[in-house]
Amino acid sequence: MAVPFDTPVSAIEGVGPAAEQLLQARGVYTVYDLLRAQSTALHGAVATLASLQEVKAWRQMAVLLEVAAVTPQWAEALVKAGVTALAELRRLDLYELNTQFTTARDQGVIPSIPSTEDMVAMLTDASLLDYAGAITGTVKDHDGNPVINATVYSGARQVTTDGLGRFRLLRLMLGSQYMLRMEKPGLHTTTAYLAPLPTAIVEVIQLVMPPEIATRPRPSGLSSGRLSELDGDILPQMQGQSITSDQVPVTSLRTGDLLLLTELYANRRDAKLVSKLLEYDGSRFVVHWSRLPKADLPGSADVGDCFLRTSSGFRKIKMNPRKLNEYKKLQRMKRLGPSHPPAASLEENYHQAAETYARMGEWL
Repeated sequence: MAVPFDTPVSAIEGVGPAAEQLLQARGVYTVYDLLRAQSTALHGAVATLASLQEVKAWRQMAVLLEVAAVTPQWAEALVKAGVTALAELRRLDLYELNTQFTTARDQGVIPSIPSTEDMVAMLTDASLLDYAGAITGTVKDHDGNPVINATVYSGARQVTTDGLGRFRLLRLMLGSQYMLRMEKPGLHTTTAYLAPLPTAIVEVIQLVMPPEIATRPRPSGLSSGRLSELDGDILPQMQGQSITSDQVPVTSLRTGDLLLLTELYANRRDAKLVSKLLEYDGSRFVVHWSRLPKADLPGSADVGDCFLRTSSGFRKIKMNPRKLNEYKKLQRMKRLGPSHPPAASLEENYHQAAETYARMGEWL
């Protein structure tokens, strides 16, 4: 936005202290909040102080305040000149825009006009915003409380949730799906896949961040000493036991492990691999995971891809719940054999078993 995300609604020309108080009673605290409500609903809060036409003008100014370089006074000048939407602003040329501001200055609406550089920035950004999309959301914890100061990432973009857990990401490509990652100490890093809507359409998505799962690093090269589906162990049924995660170094990932790429970190160079094979430490189920350079994975690895840990690295495979269950059965069959196969032979056994279980379909 041309103004900070938490700019109070009183920054809008025409919203005085009395109107601000009435709007706050309806949950409208910031300029941004005007975008989340319809003009008729806003008017219902301030009908004794402002007409519906005035309220519509407030909301139109809020729309223009998302444009680079636009200030509250310049937004007022544009709306009074009949420029009430992004499409109307982007259709102006530099001469027409300068004329609008010059007239507003001469009429005493604004004290000064923007510089040429500012007006060029307005026209450029208005075009971008009008053809681009946005994602608008509110982040809450498991108890429904707003998550304040959480960082929301989408590729190279990042924003911070405000005092009510709200955020808005702008200038996103329409027709694409974006992975949003939300981070805050004490809460579990959460991802969501969302498609942006046109900037002019403000639809609020509700997102939840659960409590952080405690992790306990495992020393490099050491076995967990737990029951493990990778070893063919039969784990207890889930009957209310807690579930925790265990970060392990890549060197502790054993041949035959099945791992899902669940997250690409902010730098886009590192990936998070989470094992699909559970462990049990006597009281809790444990999910182990590792962070590694994305370049260590074959092909164009992306979130949702599954990998087999091999003696030489990783192999990308196809996986679904049925195949995963069959693979666990294979591991139990090996466990019940005359001798447990050494780690070096697991990859070979995997391919032999995959041929035997042809009904599982193509794995690789």
